[in-house]
This record gives sequence, C-alpha cells and structure tokens, in this order.
Amino acid sequence: VRVAIVIVSIQCIAVLTFIGVERLRKDRHRSPARVERLAPGRTAPDVVLERMDGGERRVSDFRGTRVLLHFWATWCAPCREELPLLLELGRDRSPDLEVLAISLDEDWTPVREFFHGEIPREIVRDPRRDAPRAYEVSSLPDSYLVERDGTLALRIFGATDWSDPAVRDVLAPVRAVQ
Repeated sequence: VRVAIVIVSIQCIAVLTFIGVERLRKDRHRSPARVERLAPGRTAPDVVLERMDGGERRVSDFRGTRVLLHFWATWCAPCREELPLLLELGRDRSPDLEVLAISLDEDWTPVREFFHGEIPREIVRDPRRDAPRAYEVSSLPDSYLVERDGTLALRIFGATDWSDPAVRDVLAPVRAVQ
C-alpha cells in the first residue's frame, strides 16, 4: 500500500509539473519577446516573394501601405500557434495594415497541408531564400513593420499574441510626419 501511495504521489507531482511548465511556455509565447523601434530612414529590403498561384510580389509593391512582414514555418511550433491570430489581425486592420506571412518552408506542400489545402492570400514564400538574410532573421517567428514610405519601423522578436490590445497599439502608426 505504501509503495502504491508513493507511486501515485510521484505521478501527481509529475502531472502538476508538466501542467505548470506548459502554462509557462504558452504564456511566454503569447506576448512579444521584444519589440524594437528601428532607427528612422532604413529602407526595407526589397525581396521577391512568391504567391501560391505562382505570381510574385516585391516588398516595394506595397509602398503607400503599412505592411507587417512575418517570418514563419510550418515546422516551428510557436509559429503554428500564433499564425491564425496574425491572419485575423490582418483582416481586422485592413486596409490600415497589410499582413504578409513569409513561409520559410522548402516548398508549398507542408504549407498546403497546414492550411488543409486552402492557403490564405496573406501567405507567401521566399523561393530565393534571401529574405531571412536581408532582414537579419535570427529565429522564428520574427516580424517587421514596414511604414507606408517603405522604411522599417519595428521589429517584433518571438511569438506574439496578435489579439492582445497592447500589441495592436504597438502596431499603430509610429511616424505620423515624415
């Protein structure tokens, strides 16, 4: 009986520890690890991005529109968790903010599987694989806010709860006068 009580007690401790660690992990991924306001005047690198239909878009095509460039991949657990909220943010803020979620997957197959065959228009790929280097992406997910004039305004490191009002406030226009 004592052995059974000890085993059950150890299992309970293990389960409670697991639950606590999972809560901490999820909380850590819900808010930006760090938001950095970038020095004024730095132009966003003009990389070529591929749409699902094979068409191409350049970052410079969005001049006159604020754009949130978000680097992610289907194999990145925090990316998978936050992406639905990011896409919702883009739909809620449009036309105030265009969201481009740049998949770093090798091809469209895992992206298509992730979205069950219906890839949202905000999803693009980097077929030349030069965007992460051009934007100095150090880990995933990683996001950049590009202002209407094509300059970089913000960098948001890490997974983010894009539904959080504080995060949405951070994305408000930061340079009213250029």
